[in-house]
Amino acid sequence: MPRIHLGLALTLAALALLVTVGRPPASHAGEICDPLMVSSPSSPVPSDFAQVLVGEEVLFEATFPPNTEVTVTFSHDAVIVDESIMNAEADGSLAFVVVFEPEDILEWQISVEAPDICGSSVDLVVEPAEANVAVGVGTYLCPDGIQSMGELEAAGGESACDVAKLPHDSDPTPEGYTTNLVAAEFDFDLFSADGLARSIENATLDGGGICDPATLTCTYAFSYRWDFVASGEAALELDGPSGYRLGHVTVMTVGEPPQSVGSPVVDLETASVVFDVPEDEPIIVRAFWFADASAPTPTPTPAPLPDTAMDRPSAPTAPLLIGAGLVFLAASLTCCGDRLTRGVRRPR
Repeated sequence: MPRIHLGLALTLAALALLVTVGRPPASHAGEICDPLMVSSPSSPVPSDFAQVLVGEEVLFEATFPPNTEVTVTFSHDAVIVDESIMNAEADGSLAFVVVFEPEDILEWQISVEAPDICGSSVDLVVEPAEANVAVGVGTYLCPDGIQSMGELEAAGGESACDVAKLPHDSDPTPEGYTTNLVAAEFDFDLFSADGLARSIENATLDGGGICDPATLTCTYAFSYRWDFVASGEAALELDGPSGYRLGHVTVMTVGEPPQSVGSPVVDLETASVVFDVPEDEPIIVRAFWFADASAPTPTPTPAPLPDTAMDRPSAPTAPLLIGAGLVFLAASLTCCGDRLTRGVRRPR
């Protein structure tokens, strides 16, 4: 969460370091309010939008009626992450400083509101202090006939495999078309050079495709993308769908023509890859999953025996039936022994 420096806030408010410019005052019920503005060393011009860096002091300023109680809210994707109560100064000025940490590398909306009087908000993007690029991860599920890198290349590479997306993400395929896009459960985490850990939950689905009305087929290329990844060595830990094993990984630039990035170290057993994030080119990691031939095939459970008195007599009845059978057998042997003996072939 952002760390608000309340001690600096009062000092900055009293000194009035920067003059609010850029938008006309907003008013409500006769009160005058200057909208919230943001500035920082990397974005020095006060504005309602800024791109700021981790570790630098980001200044927020607004004007309210004197001594007004103000609610300051930090939101991401319309979800409130942090909320604080502050008071405007006797002259109506409000100022506070926030230092964003690596885990705050996101798109933020910061709002200030005095209930029943006025309020405003600013948007900002928090970026790493180091060089950063976008990194995407594509998940490909290959058919049973592909069990090696050689077979993958011979089959045509990524075009021979389906593109996976998470089940809750929408499917753009028109009704009546076949597609290479499949819904599957999979997961991955990225650990970048700035020490930040990212999960698939905060990645953005990225990509698109082409549908051919003549053949009623759609071909897509999708990945899950993180922005503002610090350059340097990164590690990706993968978890594929059930019944698949990691078979091959490529790390390529996104531009044309795509180029291989360094020499990634891939561990197929642990489903992990270590690679270098360049300073100025977005990249995509493609993980190819092969059907796991070693996965045990479930043994069908035999149907239960019919539970009837005729097929499975109860315990008290069974001895009586067995005894009656023995009596019948003894009587048969006594009366008909000669005939039974003549019907048996004796060994010589």
